[in-house]
Amino acid sequence: MKALVLSCSTGGGHNAAAKAVYEALRGQGIQAEYMDAFQLTGENTARRVGNFYVQTVQHVPAAFGAAYRLATVISSPRRKSPVYFANKLVSGKLEDYIRDNQIDVAVVSHLYPAETLTDLKANGKTDIPVIVVCTDYTCIPFWEETKCDAYILPHPELTAEYEKRGVPREKLFPYGIPVSQGFLQRNDREKARQLLGLAQKPTHLIMTGSMGYGHIGQLVREILDRKEKQHQIVVICGSNRKLYRELKEQFRGTEALKLVGFTTRVSAYMDAADVLYSKPGGLSSTEAIVKGIPLVHTTPIPGCETLNQRFFLKHGMSVSGETAEEEAKLGIRLIENGRMREKMLNAQHGNAFPKAADQVARLAGVMGREHESRRREKENV
Repeated sequence: MKALVLSCSTGGGHNAAAKAVYEALRGQGIQAEYMDAFQLTGENTARRVGNFYVQTVQHVPAAFGAAYRLATVISSPRRKSPVYFANKLVSGKLEDYIRDNQIDVAVVSHLYPAETLTDLKANGKTDIPVIVVCTDYTCIPFWEETKCDAYILPHPELTAEYEKRGVPREKLFPYGIPVSQGFLQRNDREKARQLLGLAQKPTHLIMTGSMGYGHIGQLVREILDRKEKQHQIVVICGSNRKLYRELKEQFRGTEALKLVGFTTRVSAYMDAADVLYSKPGGLSSTEAIVKGIPLVHTTPIPGCETLNQRFFLKHGMSVSGETAEEEAKLGIRLIENGRMREKMLNAQHGNAFPKAADQVARLAGVMGREHESRRREKENV
């Protein structure tokens, strides 16, 4: 059997969750392929879709939030949305790929390929089982109009929300959000700092997401004003080169600050840190609680991230402030207040699901082998 793992590059979280499942599938000896669904229509299309999302979030986040609220209003299991019809346009390419490559199961981490596969299944163009990995701590608009075979939820408490929105309970599997193997253990902090060339002092790690979103310069200044001589700061700017240049110029000569662009060593930086500041993306927040690191949520992208933040605050897995000053003070408190830190880490441990990727891979294996058996029977008729 062969599994196809599909994502969409509208932010890095969807890709990271998909790659975690791909990693687990390969680890279980299952043949698998990974791709951005829009690559089937050309690299330029995939790039344009991703860039449009990133530019909207970076420059007009209020518009993105308004679009999310509108989507919530019009979302319904009784009718198809414009999102469905837009993704239906690539159905033919995906149908050909599934047939030509003898795919037996698909795992998708984004709404867009789920919509495309829903159209294919509804029109009898494919019968492969489809597993959806949901990467936010809420039921985002339009999941209910998809017709997939399994929905992987980030947390058991979301089951009722998905069921209320029209997704059958028997299709809901609250395994958690899959994360890469690198986040499944917390390594020695001093060794991690040495490996990364950091000083052996309390460390604030600021992650801006794959697109470098938020009031990062203000947050860095607030921490430096209070703890520049005693603490150090690492900022992972992601793919936002403009942010990297601005921070480099603004804090030129500041020894307590290290700037990092795109990196594959996020897990190691988390190991080195005493506290993490991150916007409330579903995947990055899940990586933090699986790793077990005190978490300050920074300004969310309006929409599902606002609900992610609300979920984490409700369960004591993070703290958040209204301003950069409040966020800095909370981060310093988490470093210096052992009781506060321990309480949060216990809450994280009680709500983390580190085996999610392996569970999704096992489910895909079962569904895929069943489909392979049916396919071979038809071929032999």
